[in-house]
Amino acid sequence: MSYDYKKLLEKIIEVIGADASVTQRMLAVIEECSRQKPHPDWDVFSDIDFEADALAIHDWLSSAFGNPEQQHCMRGLWFGLVNLSDGCNTTSDIYVGGSPDFDNSAIDWISEIFAITECNYLNSRVLHEIYAKAYRDGSGALGNHAEYPLALAYGAIVAVQTFREDGLLASNLASLRGAAAGFDSGDFLFLGSIEQGRFYPNIKTG
Repeated sequence: MSYDYKKLLEKIIEVIGADASVTQRMLAVIEECSRQKPHPDWDVFSDIDFEADALAIHDWLSSAFGNPEQQHCMRGLWFGLVNLSDGCNTTSDIYVGGSPDFDNSAIDWISEIFAITECNYLNSRVLHEIYAKAYRDGSGALGNHAEYPLALAYGAIVAVQTFREDGLLASNLASLRGAAAGFDSGDFLFLGSIEQGRFYPNIKTG
């Protein structure tokens, strides 16, 4: 059974902007996924510590954009969800990249993001757990039915959380105009606009 993706994205957008903890918002997404696609593995995802990246999120932008030369020429931020492999094991992570352009009606600008280094990655413990549980041993695992909605929701949630917590945005990244989050090879969400270092959420599909 496939998802009603329209309703699923509506739920994801709703929770991204909700005034609740990361855990509460992710559990709401899991509940919607379970309602649409019943499966015994959803209980396993509910056990993930969705607050495990809190410390890394707090300093994410500061770590990624410590170079003053980049800070003053960035217009858009892209939070990209990717699968990484060392040849033996595969996992999921998210990075933040800065672009000299931004457009809230198209996503072409992400092709211009500045070079990504190890500092741009969150090294997310949560996304690692989502991937591991989605593709755990056994042919009956949820796979992309779990990775897609949970990674997209979590990636957007932590991006918005970063704007609330990292002081670099207002003090050094005043040139920014907006941000988006999603899969490098697929769906994404516009997160909102940035004016004079302040983030104004306006979450919508691309």
